[in-house]
Amino acid sequence: IRDLKILSENLGKCLELEAKLEKIVQEKTYLSEQKTKLTSEIESLKKEEETLSAKIADLSSELEKNLKGEKASVLISKIHQEVNSAREANDKHIKELKDQETAVKTAQVRINQIEEQNKDNDLLFTKELHLVRELSSQNDKPEINRLKDLTLDFKSPPELFGPLKDLIKGEKDTFKNIANESRMNFASVSTRLAEWEKLQDKIQLLELKAKDVNEALSRKMRLFEVLGKDELRTFVLSLVEENLILQTNDELQKLCQGRYEIVHQTKSMKMSPEFFILDKFREGGKRKVSTLSGGETFMVSLAMALGLAEMTRGQAEIDSLFIDEGFGTLDQDSLEDVLDMLNQIQTRGLMVGVISHIKTLTQAIPVNLVLNKKQDGTSTISIQVN
Repeated sequence: IRDLKILSENLGKCLELEAKLEKIVQEKTYLSEQKTKLTSEIESLKKEEETLSAKIADLSSELEKNLKGEKASVLISKIHQEVNSAREANDKHIKELKDQETAVKTAQVRINQIEEQNKDNDLLFTKELHLVRELSSQNDKPEINRLKDLTLDFKSPPELFGPLKDLIKGEKDTFKNIANESRMNFASVSTRLAEWEKLQDKIQLLELKAKDVNEALSRKMRLFEVLGKDELRTFVLSLVEENLILQTNDELQKLCQGRYEIVHQTKSMKMSPEFFILDKFREGGKRKVSTLSGGETFMVSLAMALGLAEMTRGQAEIDSLFIDEGFGTLDQDSLEDVLDMLNQIQTRGLMVGVISHIKTLTQAIPVNLVLNKKQDGTSTISIQVN
């Protein structure tokens, strides 16, 4: 349809150009006739000028002869004025003739341009005609199919283009109706597609919810398989125990420069772990906590107490610790290690109280609270500064 529309527009332009060309040719013919006429008039004027000049000369001589000294200047001046007027008229006609020649040349250039444009339009018309025939051969409608035998050319009379124009208009209306119907169908399909996309969004949302429910159910099933029916308390305690071990290892890291670390292993699903101490200064050797020395046991117990205090932070603030250990089992080196640990804790802002009867230990502490027992069963408390 677009090609037929372009063809129809080109045909209208060609007809318009043909009318302009015919008008320009008529103007050219008229200007040529005027040129010929003016040329003949110029020649006649030249002859008249020559005749008048001869007559003037004859009359002047005759006047001089007849006047015999009388004044003829006035008569001669009039004659000269008439000659000058004739010359001016002649110059004016020559100028008009040159202007007409220029107009003829301009018209000739325009005619050449129109002829070139007609040639281009003729080629375009031929191309569009072949396209119309090709389209008609591919169409099943009898009206369109008849176009394959179309014998129009660029110079055909305008009356022959009337049926083609009507046919193109009919096909254009048909395709316009089809386009409107297609738009309506597209709008309906777009609406259904939008509804389908909304349903897809709801389906995806439900699938995500179902996935979350299945994951929660799976976690609960695994928890049920691990805990059974009567072991929830044991499971919760194992979680607390695991956190306590992590906090204890953090405290051990501070107290013994990262030498010791507590590890635990669960033997069975009933969660009865076994604890080991990892000595990193001895190639990572692992041994049971029951093999710890007195000083090592004190160090681990102190780290566990500090870890437990750290776990309760936010619920209860524990800033003071009282240690009542069996210091009597510690040798001199172990006591010195214990004092170093207590000093480290004190520098962290914690107050540590030690309950002990070991003189070596109490003398190393700057301030002591001394409990003295009397014979009557009462006791007294005194402050001792070392």
